[in-house]
Amino acid sequence: MTIIKSILFSVLVLFALSSISSAQLVVLKKPIRLKVVVVKTVKPGKNFVWIEGQWKVNGNKHIWVNGRWSKNRPGHRWIKGHWKRKRYGWIWVAGHWSLVTGH
Repeated sequence: MTIIKSILFSVLVLFALSSISSAQLVVLKKPIRLKVVVVKTVKPGKNFVWIEGQWKVNGNKHIWVNGRWSKNRPGHRWIKGHWKRKRYGWIWVAGHWSLVTGH
């Protein structure tokens, strides 16, 4: 009976690990926002929007990626990256373009 329990436990662990690998990373406490000196260059034209810089994971450390100007996409607006509270912690939602509805 112990062998059956061990096999069943192993299968459950493998199933849990495989579902975690495709899931989004959840942290219990959102990281503190470190102060970064932002150098915002001159806007290259009227149809540009500023994309804020953000921290990105690079291996086992975080690196700062500078902000940049991007051409505005008609009918869209830029949603900056942010931490979102979930049931079991916080997830990072990367910045993205969102379709504007109902002007």
